[in-house]
Amino acid sequence: DAGEVAVSSDGEEYALAVDGEIVLVNKELGGRAVVAVPGPWLEQSLSFRPGSADTLLFVGDRDGEDTVCLLVSDDEEEPMLRAARAYRIVTLTDGKTPCTDPQWSPEGDRILYTRGNGDLRVMDADGKNDDTLFESWNIGDYAWSPDGHWIAFSRSDRNYNSDIFIMPSTGGDEVNVTRHPDYDEGPVWSADGRVLAWSTARHDHDPNSRTFDVYALYL
Repeated sequence: DAGEVAVSSDGEEYALAVDGEIVLVNKELGGRAVVAVPGPWLEQSLSFRPGSADTLLFVGDRDGEDTVCLLVSDDEEEPMLRAARAYRIVTLTDGKTPCTDPQWSPEGDRILYTRGNGDLRVMDADGKNDDTLFESWNIGDYAWSPDGHWIAFSRSDRNYNSDIFIMPSTGGDEVNVTRHPDYDEGPVWSADGRVLAWSTARHDHDPNSRTFDVYALYL
C-alpha cells in the first residue's frame, strides 16, 4: 500500500510513504521495516539528501498546515536513519502557510519548494536564507539543473496555457523556452544539463482527449 518511495543515492535504503507514515527499509527482502515517527499525521513528498541516508526531506502536517521538514537521527551512536533508535524532526517552514513539493539541490545544500498559492521559493538545507524566486499562483512542475545553477519550471497563464521557463537558481529573470499556446509541462534535465525535455499536448487536436508527446530543447 505504499503511495511513494524515495531511494538513497547508493540504492541501499528506501523510504516509503504508507498510509501517511514514513517506513524505512533496506533494499534486501525480508529486512526489518521501521515506522519512523508514528502518529495521526500525513507525511509525504519524501526524498533522501543526495549522497547520504541520514537525512530525509518530507512534508508533514503536524503544525496544521503542510510544512517542509527533515527527519534525522537522534541517536548519537547511529546517524543512519533506518538503524537509529530515536528520531528528530527539524521543521524548516513556519507552518502558517502550506508548503509543498520540496526538492533537494544536486549538492544537497539547498531546497526548492512551493509556498502558498504557487510562489516558488528556495532556502538553505537548514531553513535559512529562505527567499522567493518567482511569485505566482500557478507554478506546476520544477526541476534543478544538474549543476544546481538553474531551475526549469512550468507555469500556466490565464488562458490555461502552460509553458516551460528557465531561471537562475539564485534569482533573476525567467525565460520562456517553449512559447506555445498549449500544455507544456514536466521539465526534465539531461545528466549533463545541455538538454531540457518536457511533455507537450501541442499535437493533440481532439477536444475530448489529452495525448502528450515528448519534446527536447538543446540549450
